[in-house]
Amino acid sequence: GGVQQLVGLRFPSIPLSNGEYVTRADIQFTTRDTTNVDSGILNLQGEASDNAVAFSGSARISTRPRTSATVAWDPPAWLTIGEAGIGQRTNDVSAIVQEIIGRSGWRANGALAFVVSGSTGYRRNAWQFDGNPAGAPVLHIEYQSAYYGNLHNHGQLFANMFRARHRTFIQHNKWDLPQADGMEFDQYDTPASRWV
Repeated sequence: GGVQQLVGLRFPSIPLSNGEYVTRADIQFTTRDTTNVDSGILNLQGEASDNAVAFSGSARISTRPRTSATVAWDPPAWLTIGEAGIGQRTNDVSAIVQEIIGRSGWRANGALAFVVSGSTGYRRNAWQFDGNPAGAPVLHIEYQSAYYGNLHNHGQLFANMFRARHRTFIQHNKWDLPQADGMEFDQYDTPASRWV
């Protein structure tokens, strides 16, 4: 293998809150040139920080802490300049995004950064924001807020509390209270509520 190459990608103003559940995420690249060299694979990790600062001489890619979540990516040859299709789209990086936004210090509208690593024997050349803003990488994120329909994705403690309230107040005490999906709710916790 050759010397490891690192590429940093930073995406500012990510609107996700700490409690969101990421269902899918990927990075879409646009082909800059068609010089393809295949030797090994690319690995993607996130920067393990609450709000990634811009890359600079003093904030180098190689010194940044990385997520434990890693995604391998072996894209096909890029044969058409300007193409931004499935071949230029990473594998699902939702585990990386989830790890970052799950940090206790993460806040909505923070910046996420990714580190792409590979050896000098691997090459795909994509546009970057500085060279072509219209062709810059795009981070796509699909997510859900916590609500009655997906509480199971966020652990069982919260849902079990609503189920216990249903058993106690509605089934046992026979109180006439609002309910949904076997869970009792009050004026604050309704099926329309979203928790962050």
